[in-house]
Amino acid sequence: MVAAAAPDPNALLTMSLPVAGERDTGATAATSPSGAASGVLNMRLERVSSAADLKWKKEKDEVEEEVEDEEEVGMEEVVEDEEVEEEVVERRSMWRGLNVNCTDSSGYTPLHHASLNGHRDVVLKLLQFEASTNVADSKGCFPLHLAAWRGDVDIVRILIHHGPSHCRVNQQNHESETALHCAAQYGHSEVVSILLQELTDPTMRNSRNETPLDLAALYGRLQVVCMLVTAHPNLMSSHGTRRHTPLHLAARNGHHSAVHTLLEAGMDVNSQTENGSALHEAALYGKMDVVRLLLDSERGHRYMEREREREREERIIRKGGERRDK
Repeated sequence: MVAAAAPDPNALLTMSLPVAGERDTGATAATSPSGAASGVLNMRLERVSSAADLKWKKEKDEVEEEVEDEEEVGMEEVVEDEEVEEEVVERRSMWRGLNVNCTDSSGYTPLHHASLNGHRDVVLKLLQFEASTNVADSKGCFPLHLAAWRGDVDIVRILIHHGPSHCRVNQQNHESETALHCAAQYGHSEVVSILLQELTDPTMRNSRNETPLDLAALYGRLQVVCMLVTAHPNLMSSHGTRRHTPLHLAARNGHHSAVHTLLEAGMDVNSQTENGSALHEAALYGKMDVVRLLLDSERGHRYMEREREREREERIIRKGGERRDK
């Protein structure tokens, strides 16, 4: 019995192979014993590939047409209903192949990560590809909350003024905090300034009934306290709670400069809550410098009251003398 000859490796290099996407000719089939089978296989692959391409194109066209119909027929509704706007943006992103608004286990989108970590160029690129600024993470935070918390002025501006969707500057997270709360608490005065320019509401309260001014006073963020009482003097009188005022919170933590600023801005030193006055708070927590300041302020307050009373009495006396002269 004659042993079968071993295959020559060099023969594989010279063998005529079918080219992908082309039908095998008779010559190819004659050269290679498997040529006919390969030709049939390639023809089938071509048909499957063409069918898949047609199906994908059909689905893409349907989605694109549906989005266009939504824009043409319901443009006013899209503008009024921000949820519809977000859905249109997301669907556009999905048919293009990559959903830039997908979330991880913490609810973060890529835009959340880039905003939190200060990657300005990445934020711009994601917004260019229609990343939404209004997707909340598992704690209800938007990318704007994270950028404000970090104090990144550039990214805050970019999120507000760029992207396919209108950034909701007054959106609250699960603790009812706005981006302004985040910036005020950590003393990011430039971010606070930007948010105030964008008409962020400084009177909104979180789940602990605190305004951004309350947080700035509580943590002694002096520059932010100055900005808020200057831009919105009404914050001095609209306490809305019997639990605390900005003055109480600043006094409790011994923030002498913040207490002084609030008193200079006109906050009543004798304002009472369920815990008493700001002096009660400062005494309870042993804040001697603040105790002195409040006592001096009270002494000055009484002096001014006496002066106003004296001036009032003098006016009455003058008016009485004028009547007698007549």
